[in-house]
Parts: sequence; structure tokens; C-alpha cells
Amino acid sequence: MKQYTVSELREHLAGALDRAERGEPVIIARRGRRFRIVTDAPASGRGRAKAFFQVTDPRLLETGWTWEWTAPGHPLRLRTTRRSKRPR
Repeated sequence: MKQYTVSELREHLAGALDRAERGEPVIIARRGRRFRIVTDAPASGRGRAKAFFQVTDPRLLETGWTWEWTAPGHPLRLRTTRRSKRPR
């Protein structure tokens, strides 16, 4: 169980919410009173968003790549840059 004062909670809000989301008890103490952060079940049945593209060529991950826009009305072009494999 993690306990925060209000001033600590202001500094570490994201971490406190992450802990509560994982199911850990999070307590906030303020003027002698204790408050507990509890997560609600999601309202919709949706899970994580699905990726809208896949990398089908793993070599793209090894080299630098970006999308290049040429002109209005033309599709985007994939542009790769070769990185040297020398140690730096």
C-alpha cells in the first residue's frame, strides 16, 4: 500500500494512478482523513486500440525510415536511410 500526502500526490499523480490501475491500494492523507483511489471498470467493452499498420519488413526497423510527402493529391512515399553499422 502506498500512501501520499496531498502535496506528494501533486508531484506523483501519474505514478499513483498507475499503481491504482494495477490494483495496488493508494491512500491519500489530508488533515487526518484518508482517501483511497479506486478504479472503475471501463464503461465500454473496448480493449486497447488495434494498430492500423504493420511493419512487414523487419529491415525497416534496423534502418532509419520516414514517410515523404511529395505534393497534394499524391500518395506518401516510404523513404529509408541507411545507418552505418560501425561502432561509435
